[in-house]
Amino acid sequence: MGPLKNLVTSLVALLISASSAFCEAKFLFVADAGSNAIFRVNLDGSGAIYFLSNDVVPGLSGPVGVVVYEDINRLYWTEPANGRIGEATLQGNFITYHAVQTQNANPTDIGINTVTNKIFWTESSPTFAIKRFNISNMHIS
Repeated sequence: MGPLKNLVTSLVALLISASSAFCEAKFLFVADAGSNAIFRVNLDGSGAIYFLSNDVVPGLSGPVGVVVYEDINRLYWTEPANGRIGEATLQGNFITYHAVQTQNANPTDIGINTVTNKIFWTESSPTFAIKRFNISNMHIS
């Protein structure tokens, strides 16, 4: 686990500045597009594990942004290559995908407003937009 821990520690340092990591009360979740995986890491950098990968989620492709909504036990992530946002429980099951309903959509960064129950994400070229959806009814606007 030494090389994996070193890789994840490096990724954490690199990706935090790129909004691709999110700290939940007990863990840090890190999206790694290169390995098609989302890692879960203890806050001290130890205990890195593959939280979601192609072995668990067939078709998981290049996750970039990740955000946790602890109140409802959910993890959300973006997959620009597939034009979708993924959703799973914090235990890594009940995985669902939400299609981003715009042409050539490529969601990247992701954030959440827990007061309004909305997920926000950015789309890069060609739209260069900020989009959102309501978590309770998954209406994208």
